[in-house]
Amino acid sequence: MTRVDLELGLPQQVAQGMLMEAACNRDVPFMFWLGQGLNTLQQYDLAADRLERVLMLAPDHLAAQIEYAIALEGNGERAAADALLGQVEVDRRLTFAQKEVIVARRRAWAFALPPGYTHRQTVSLLTGYDNNLLGSTRTTQLELTLPDGSLPVILDPTSRPRSGIFGRLDWRFDARLPTGSAQGWTLAAALSLRHTPAQSDTDFSQFGLVLERNGSGPWAPYGALTLQALGVQGRHVYQLTGGSLGVDREPPDTPCRIRLGAEFQYRRYPDALAFNGHYAGGLVQALCGDGWLFRLRAGQDVPEYDIRPGGQQSRIGVLAVRQMLRGRQRLNLEVDAEHQQDARGFSPLLESNLKRRVNKTAYRIEYTYLGGRVEPFVGAEWLRQQSNLPLYAVDTRIVYAGLRVAW
Repeated sequence: MTRVDLELGLPQQVAQGMLMEAACNRDVPFMFWLGQGLNTLQQYDLAADRLERVLMLAPDHLAAQIEYAIALEGNGERAAADALLGQVEVDRRLTFAQKEVIVARRRAWAFALPPGYTHRQTVSLLTGYDNNLLGSTRTTQLELTLPDGSLPVILDPTSRPRSGIFGRLDWRFDARLPTGSAQGWTLAAALSLRHTPAQSDTDFSQFGLVLERNGSGPWAPYGALTLQALGVQGRHVYQLTGGSLGVDREPPDTPCRIRLGAEFQYRRYPDALAFNGHYAGGLVQALCGDGWLFRLRAGQDVPEYDIRPGGQQSRIGVLAVRQMLRGRQRLNLEVDAEHQQDARGFSPLLESNLKRRVNKTAYRIEYTYLGGRVEPFVGAEWLRQQSNLPLYAVDTRIVYAGLRVAW
């Protein structure tokens, strides 16, 4: 039988050993040597097969158990490796030095990030001008409908739109933990803090969190949990808790990934509980590799309390996003439109109890220069809301500029 030439380097020795494996696969010392060598060369998938063979032939082979744990960890199976070392750790045959190494390795794993984990954080500091800091109505006068006729009412000046220069700090955290082929968990968290020196009572904080589980296969299942909160002057004025589930599909010969799903949300207004509601609806989305995103949502918002003005509400929304990259330049364009329709009259005092309809469209454009660690950007937003009830007519325009850093 041909022997391994020990004067060769380890890669050549292992290569020779692989050629001899078929004739020596019941030789415990040889198979252990081969598995250990593959571990040293960081070929953990090949090492695991050889070391597993050793443990089948000699279950109490202590060194093979340790090497097999190393191979498992190298293949991303850290939980299995930790469980195996937990058994080995109490073996009386271990030397003191070996036990110290195992204890240290397991302690490091306990506090380490999982294999395959990736994350990205971004912090943006920007300043700009907002002509309607609280999204107030542009209407200055209303006509109240009374039994004896109409009564004109002039709105309090404090409820009219206020403008000002603001500063804002945005933080975002994105993480992904793969758990298998095309499977994994994703987490996105965002926090925004805005301060307006001349109108400090319009300062706000906004937080959002999305945790999503993705599946694999031609029709890949997914599920997600969503949290949102808005605070003004330290008061919680809006909270959303929601969930969604459905399937993702990548049609053949297309660069897009199609999502079909259902959404469920509970919306709460702590300062105005009468507006609380439960939303349920469907979602269709297409995310394409050339920088396009399309999303269609439609559903019903049912009030938690029957006293909500307008009662049940139908909602349908369309979102279109386009991202273009040209060298070190990125341009983002976005259009977000939504139609809302109440099921019953909003108020007997407004337009003789007319059923409210609202059409809202938001336009956003942002340019970023990707020249280095710190990225300068400028942008603009325009929100236009039209309604058959003048009280809900809103027009907001924002321009801003800032710096963003990512790591």
